[in-house]
This record gives sequence, structure tokens and C-alpha cells, in this order.
Amino acid sequence: MFENLENIPKQNAALAQKMAHLKLDFAVEADDDAHIVSINEGTVQVRKKSGDDTPSFTLSAPKESWATFLKPTPPPGFHDIMAMSQHGHLQIDGDHFPYQQNILTILTLFTELRQREN
Repeated sequence: MFENLENIPKQNAALAQKMAHLKLDFAVEADDDAHIVSINEGTVQVRKKSGDDTPSFTLSAPKESWATFLKPTPPPGFHDIMAMSQHGHLQIDGDHFPYQQNILTILTLFTELRQREN
């Protein structure tokens, strides 16, 4: 599911340019399926999370919540990760500063993920 985040900057030049100077590692979890998303100067790499990883923050939600988010037209409360958090479907742990600082890029990545999954 999250591995497809890697292809988004390759297919969205505007987003890649927006991320050209960004270096950020964060975790995404769906139940026991945890990944590290590394944004590094316009590219995105996704790999399984290991015990040694120290992401800036973690976005965690049950698999069912992620599946609802990824629907072509998700119901209210699932249309983006901020709404999921506000409605209790997603938890944000760790340092909120880099999350908030890069929220538009993160929202765009996950919105693009939905579009590519459908």
C-alpha cells in the first residue's frame, strides 16, 4: 500500500520540485505493517520499519481506516490525513513540528496515493 508513495514524485514534477530541498523521515503504520517514508531532495523511498529507525513522527491507523481513506470517494472524516486525525481514525505521534512544517507536502503525497490506488 505505502510502497506506491515512491512513484509519486516521479510522476508529479511540481511535487518533486517542492520537495527538492526537503529531508524528512517519518513512519506510516497500518496495524502491524510499519514503513519508513524517507523524503530526500525530491525523491521518496519507502522501506519496512526496523527497530533501529527513529522517524520524526508516525502516522498510525488501522488497516480498515487506511482502506477507507484510499477509496475513490472516501466518506467524511477520511478525505485526508488531517481529517482522519481530527475524527480519531489516525494518530500522529512524535515531533509534530516537522509534520506541521511539511503538512501540504504530506497531504499531497497521500492524496496522490489515493488517486494512484484507484
